[in-house]
Amino acid sequence: MKIGNIQLKNRLILAPMVDVTDLAYRVLCRRYGAALAFTEMTVIDSILSGAALSKKLIETNDEDKPSGIQIAGYDPLMFKKVIPYLKDFDIIDVNFGCPVHKAENCGIGAVLLKEPKRIKEILKTLKKNTDKIVTAKVRLGYDTNNISEIAKVVEDSGVDAITVHARTAIVGRGVKADLESIKLVKEQVSIPVIGNGDVFTPEDAKRMLKIADFAMIARGAIGDPSIFRRTLNYLDNGLIEEKPNFDQKVSMFMEYCKLVEEYNLKRINLKERLMYFLKSLENSSILREKVSKCKNNQEMFKLIGVNLGVSTTH
Repeated sequence: MKIGNIQLKNRLILAPMVDVTDLAYRVLCRRYGAALAFTEMTVIDSILSGAALSKKLIETNDEDKPSGIQIAGYDPLMFKKVIPYLKDFDIIDVNFGCPVHKAENCGIGAVLLKEPKRIKEILKTLKKNTDKIVTAKVRLGYDTNNISEIAKVVEDSGVDAITVHARTAIVGRGVKADLESIKLVKEQVSIPVIGNGDVFTPEDAKRMLKIADFAMIARGAIGDPSIFRRTLNYLDNGLIEEKPNFDQKVSMFMEYCKLVEEYNLKRINLKERLMYFLKSLENSSILREKVSKCKNNQEMFKLIGVNLGVSTTH
């Protein structure tokens, strides 16, 4: 399958997630089979200001290819100005789906679903001023489902693909994803549709791929990059693998730690990241409580039975 002129090796994509999809985690998920991975959402203003954190957020490398960056903003002119800063990326994704109040107060993310004309202006500005692939990530609507209107606006803007998170902005994760709305979008637009929502297992991914061109995995990939390998095995061979056990989770976590060290990602809180890896394990709450009490990384590694040359200064 292609997005624009970019051929992807399979139909599985790692979602952009704040405090999750740093460069090290994107590369790790790619090693386990993700065909594409997006950066954490980065606000245009912070990129243009040269903020140190934003510089780290938009780092990429050859193993992170094809590379995708997700940006957010309000002013179409700012989108034009930011293009030179995104030269290392192959795909530019615009966030119209972030529902958090901080984003809403800045007029970015899902609140823009109330302004279809501005969405179109932003996307047309990007397409007019760059030859890179441009995509848009949306929800079904802000407080009501108007995805048919939004999808048409996105398609008419000339972008190369649309990602649909199958919930409105005001509902929580406890509400089941409305996959029928993704199916509807696929029937109504001619550009590739990336389906997002409630993909936690290989079976979920297969279900999504029956109605969309690609399956985007978000929470199902947090702390478990192996979901991509297990899903590909299931899609290709019908093989249902068990979820990774403790030793396998620790092994993946340490691979992640080595990448964090290699890329000098000093902002990463390894204790927090280990919590992600441990969360899905049986009786993990006890171990996670012990991890939370560790005073430094050295204590943490010792607790999980690891004695490797990974920096303990982060």
